[in-house]
Amino acid sequence: MVPVTWRDLARQIVELDSAAIAPETVIAAKYVFLDWLGCAIAGAQDEVNPRRDLDLAGLAGGRSEATLIGSNRRTALYYAALANGIVGRTLCLFDTIGTAGMVVSAAVVPASLSLSEKHGRSGLHFLTAIVAGYEVATYLERNRSKPTCATCSNGLIESCAAAAASARILGLNADATANALAMAWSQPVAPPALNGVLSACAAVGKAAYHWAVPYGGDATCNDVIEVPSNGCLAWSALRSRNVRLHAADINTHAAIDAALELKVAYRLHPEDIEAIEVYVSSQAIADTASGDPGTVQSLRQNIPYCLALVFLRGRLGPGELSLQNLLKAPVGWLMSNTTVHSDKRFSDGLSGLRGARVVVRTRYGSTCERTVLNPRGLVENPVSPREIEAKFECLTTPVLSAEISSMLSRRVLALDDLANINGLFVGVPEST
Repeated sequence: MVPVTWRDLARQIVELDSAAIAPETVIAAKYVFLDWLGCAIAGAQDEVNPRRDLDLAGLAGGRSEATLIGSNRRTALYYAALANGIVGRTLCLFDTIGTAGMVVSAAVVPASLSLSEKHGRSGLHFLTAIVAGYEVATYLERNRSKPTCATCSNGLIESCAAAAASARILGLNADATANALAMAWSQPVAPPALNGVLSACAAVGKAAYHWAVPYGGDATCNDVIEVPSNGCLAWSALRSRNVRLHAADINTHAAIDAALELKVAYRLHPEDIEAIEVYVSSQAIADTASGDPGTVQSLRQNIPYCLALVFLRGRLGPGELSLQNLLKAPVGWLMSNTTVHSDKRFSDGLSGLRGARVVVRTRYGSTCERTVLNPRGLVENPVSPREIEAKFECLTTPVLSAEISSMLSRRVLALDDLANINGLFVGVPEST
């Protein structure tokens, strides 16, 4: 095993040449941003969005350095990183990587965007930072010894990813980038996007010196990262993203996909259905039972509710997650006639956890069924670029209008030609 340090990783981040990045990787980075941006714009409108409390507390004021996603107002750098890091996670629609489901985009993109806007970086510079952030996250998830708690582990890795991206935007050298990575790992601040920005900004000058003194100078930058590999970044992390198409807990997605296939294939309407049998993992059943029945979060985990809305509306987006839907006759009737069973086929090993089988019995006496082993969006069953574009349109059109949504989508997909990223949101109206 070759000992690998933070400085070794930092050197590779600094040496990454934007012009040498494979075209397919640049395209993948654009879709990372488009996917996150749609989630953030819709998430900013959500009634349970905690950013509203921060706005009311008067924290949104200050200098005009970066965009506040969802309102298109300008605010101070650190508040933009904080607030945008929150709205990207508000809805259960963010992408993930790794077996523990790290939410890298909600850390890397807000950090990169706020710093890019403040310093007037190009679109390609911004996309390169996203590539670097995802690469560091994937590398650490696979190789670094982590805390026992998956949540703590994810937060640390997401923070390091945001620090790597922030260091690229700021143009830090290898020593300063190593400082930023070590600082993000050792002194976590929530949310990870803010931690990454703070670590990168504090990684040079007196701030870095005073931070390093208690640790024995720059010793932390030479800490060995425990890896079974050769320590080289593979620059292929964006290929391992899991994209979510449904605004629900991930353990419901296979059942939702199966129900959607049945609805389309057999032209099923709520009035046609007599009973629904669902076979999923024991974990999916536990999630359904664990939620508070009076919250929107419980709807995201409730398989009978999710399938009822799928057969009623043909989709499960943020607009379908409303407690008022429980009062609608078709929803209540379908839920009461849905039975959920545990199936060992979907409970043996991590790869099988997310599968599902849905059986529908109609009032005409016929039966139809579908089994989905890997829901749409997983690496094993990837979505197309057009599906991500459609998801963006669905999330943003109710907020921005179809015309503005389409304009913003086109700009994102041409981001590598944009000389200054501050031109991205020109023409997008402000809102409260």
